[in-house]
Amino acid sequence: MSFLNKLLTAATVRRSLRLLLGILLFASSLPLLASAKLHTAPILIVDTEQQLIMLDPQAQSILKTFQFDFPLHQKILHSKDGQFAYLSSPEGWLIQLDLQAHEIRQKRRVAQQTTGIALSVDDRYLMVANSSPCSLIALHAEDFSLIRTLDVKDKNGKASAVAAIYSAPARKSF
Repeated sequence: MSFLNKLLTAATVRRSLRLLLGILLFASSLPLLASAKLHTAPILIVDTEQQLIMLDPQAQSILKTFQFDFPLHQKILHSKDGQFAYLSSPEGWLIQLDLQAHEIRQKRRVAQQTTGIALSVDDRYLMVANSSPCSLIALHAEDFSLIRTLDVKDKNGKASAVAAIYSAPARKSF
């Protein structure tokens, strides 16, 4: 029985579907990741039970499982060189994983409710979208140090939640 079959038969149907979705999302992002190192980089899958599973695609085995006290967003950002992965949680946490050392490099809470993150084209900056407090937060990706917090308001001056943030590679902006 193959590794994937064992993994799928050992899990519940819902968990299996989320696992498969994670694999498909990672595979669909491969053309966007240019480095040759990424073909041997670990595959990251966000599980339903507040955990992140790191898979070795060559050995077809689980490298490590990270357990968190909070849920994670499904979106995982990768640095161009394949060394780092960035995740966020709906509860305002940011996580940087070192994919070569198989460890959490840093973790920081930046808001009460985060809706998404975006990584700059040059991998230097992270932008965090929040619904509470209603803001955009710019951080240095290297150490999560704060650059600036932008309070977001509608045309009447009322605080307005930020639903999402995306990088715009062609414009080298967000």
